Amino acid sequence: MRVSRIVSLTMTAPISSKDQRKDRRRLLKTTANVVVAGHAPLAVRTIDISRGGLGFVAAANPPANLVMTVRLTLPMPGARWVPIEVTGKVVYSVLSGRHDGFSIGLAFTSASTQTIEAIDAYVRS
Repeated sequence: MRVSRIVSLTMTAPISSKDQRKDRRRLLKTTANVVVAGHAPLAVRTIDISRGGLGFVAAANPPANLVMTVRLTLPMPGARWVPIEVTGKVVYSVLSGRHDGFSIGLAFTSASTQTIEAIDAYVRS
């Protein structure tokens, strides 16, 4: 993804309201790789995760409804790390001075049962 072509200073979709968040979230401060078809992977910083989605920060401003795959590792009890991969679509992207980049909300559209179980275990721990 060419950052120089995609970055803009405008919001691409409305910030999601509390009504749209139906699943319990937990902070997740780690790095992840985002893959969009036809583009090189982009490193991002995660904010939080739930069984239904992921919040992360990126230098690029993706359009609403863009489909992407995210790969990351979840820290689990017992000092182990579980790699996960999810596919989702961008629900919102807004420039955030607090996060020093674009704060992006991704709603999951595809994740394995094992991935959802790992996310649930992480959120509960």
